[in-house]
Amino acid sequence: MALTRLHVSRLAKPISFSPVPRLIRIFILTLSFSLYTIVAITVYANQAVKPQGNAAAVDSGRANTDKRASKEMHQAQKKPTKLNNIVFASLPVSDFLKIFIGAICTIVVTIITIIIKNESKKKQDAQVQKNEAKRYSDRLKNEFLKDSIIEIPGIDGNKTTVNPIDTFIDIDLIMDTPEKQKFIDAIEHAVSSKSRMLLIKGVHGSGKTTIIKYFALKNEINLYGFAVPLPILYMPLHKMDTQPESINAFSKQLSECFGNNFSIKEEFLNKRLDKEKTLVLLDGLDEINDNDQRKRVCAWVYDASKTWEKAFFIITTRDKGYGEQEQNALGTDKQIANIQPFTEDQKSRFLQKCFFAHVLQAQYSKENYSESQSDEKADEATEYAHALGEYLSKLDRNEKRHELAVIPMFLHLMVIFCLQTKIMPNESEKLYDIFLDYLIFYRENEQKNSLQRRETVSKKLLGLILKTLSNCIHLPSGGFTMGSPEGESGHESREKQHQIEVSEFFMCKYTVTLSDFQEFTKYSQYETDAEKKDKRSLMWENSEKHHLKKHLNWHHDVFGNPREKAKYNHPVVYVSWNDAKAYCDWLSEKSDIDFRLPTEAEWEYASRAGGTTYTPFSTGENLTTAQANYDGNNPYNGNDKGIFTKDTVPVDTFAPNALGFYNMHGNVWEWCSDGDKGTYNEECKSTDWVNSPVNNPVKGSYHAIRGGGWTSKANGCRSGYCKVYDNVPSNNIGFRVVFVSKVPPKK
Repeated sequence: MALTRLHVSRLAKPISFSPVPRLIRIFILTLSFSLYTIVAITVYANQAVKPQGNAAAVDSGRANTDKRASKEMHQAQKKPTKLNNIVFASLPVSDFLKIFIGAICTIVVTIITIIIKNESKKKQDAQVQKNEAKRYSDRLKNEFLKDSIIEIPGIDGNKTTVNPIDTFIDIDLIMDTPEKQKFIDAIEHAVSSKSRMLLIKGVHGSGKTTIIKYFALKNEINLYGFAVPLPILYMPLHKMDTQPESINAFSKQLSECFGNNFSIKEEFLNKRLDKEKTLVLLDGLDEINDNDQRKRVCAWVYDASKTWEKAFFIITTRDKGYGEQEQNALGTDKQIANIQPFTEDQKSRFLQKCFFAHVLQAQYSKENYSESQSDEKADEATEYAHALGEYLSKLDRNEKRHELAVIPMFLHLMVIFCLQTKIMPNESEKLYDIFLDYLIFYRENEQKNSLQRRETVSKKLLGLILKTLSNCIHLPSGGFTMGSPEGESGHESREKQHQIEVSEFFMCKYTVTLSDFQEFTKYSQYETDAEKKDKRSLMWENSEKHHLKKHLNWHHDVFGNPREKAKYNHPVVYVSWNDAKAYCDWLSEKSDIDFRLPTEAEWEYASRAGGTTYTPFSTGENLTTAQANYDGNNPYNGNDKGIFTKDTVPVDTFAPNALGFYNMHGNVWEWCSDGDKGTYNEECKSTDWVNSPVNNPVKGSYHAIRGGGWTSKANGCRSGYCKVYDNVPSNNIGFRVVFVSKVPPKK
């Protein structure tokens, strides 16, 4: 699309008049009016004297019949009277002075009145501008707090935000000299060079948006050489309407870029642009996906810079959003500054501020918090910051991981990851290595993708994968006794106890939710077994009664009705073993991490809290319906009955076990990677020690399920209870995931 330069009238400023010329005009008009009054009064006085002169002439005419004298008098009456003759001949000097002084007083009073009114109006206007500026700053703060890290759902699936002011560290910039400069220094340098545009370039996550938001919230900035602070205006370029027919005046775009709820008056913006030296911050040129739109916006900014001559423009972008066409459209009168990575000192201070901001924000959001609690949280933040700093300091400077460790956005993601997993880096360096490797994978994937394809999918994936990673608990390698003792109530022969070795792995503390599974099907376009033609699903009503029914899939609840959105935090059901495996394979493909279903041994190892509990349940010798979701009409070992919910419950319901795993008993059965065990069972019977078969061959359509479900008797929820099930979608079976290490690179 060819670009047509926007006509200057599209950006034209409203006509305004300076108050000084207006005051001069009022003074001239008032003076003219006063002089006119003097003339009028003088003429009136002169006319009042004329009758006496005419009467004397008549008397003289009666006495003197000289025709010549009469003719001269007649001519004298017709002759025009000069002003100075009237004034000085007809009025005494004292009367003239009175009139003149009165006129001057009128002028002075009028001018003073005008000045007072003008000053009063200026004060009112200044107060209005001040109120609007405060309102503008408040609205910006509200908008900024809606944004999460890199504008994706936070690691826990919700938005995780803090005030940019609380985490701000002044970054270093390099312009046309090798010396590093701070943000304000760079602006002063650009202004001193007579440029009115500064372009700030940096890699993804380098802090461009953070520093822009920080100064936008301050509402003004002090620069060397300016007697007063410069006011600030802010606009995220990706939120403006970039269609040719919709590009409006600059102030209108500023007013509308956040939508109707922002509602800042254009008059306020016009005055700030027209009457003051103003700093205009334009963030995220690279986030405009379409090349033609980005070029159009650059031309629009260029025209705005020529129209609003008192404004100074700062634009942020990545290299991929600033090519030759953008450079030409913005014009040549600009300075360019490149953001530099954090120094070790900046990194340390940034981590400290991030941890403080998140920890204290969480504390202040609670009711009845005390100062002593805040002090404890501050100490906790310091401890976390120190631990993460120690981990990062050990990274090899030649590794890609170290490159990420000096970029603010990725440091911030690590802070959030640390707080939400509640695992210190020194407790599990392996987990943090995997997390950093994934961030590297994500970053490289972003760099390879074209700008147009960068949005939406990768960010949603990052949110889901980070959520999964942060919800995983590390289990170190070790051995434990698998199965149940013969004397345990409900023990069956296939539960023969045997020693088993388990390698290190990470397992998710929750089962996969409907919300998680929805993201998978949305972006992979995967069709589950239950959605295929003529496929039937099992509907259980209790532990014994069930029937097959068509057209039921993961969208439905246990009764076959469409699942309410409010219940998308329940475990996904109506998923076959094939569907569960497909979910894990998809996550592995998108993340470069080996996600899979747990083996039976891994599942039981986690249920027994790493082999530390050997009672039937993690809760002890009994399980009540206050501790798990199962059919309370069938309690364990003759204990008291409980309730029967006849439905699933949210995945974080009930207290977790000693390691932090939720609902290892009840709610939904969980698919394991093992198939029908075949010779594995025989091996267990013949020896006391075997390794966990991660890749146990699948035989037939039957696979292991563990943990019991909402329809189960309490006996079926025991940690040692094992069962195989046909690969049929059911309303009481779900799954959870584990991961081990990176997938080997594809050749």
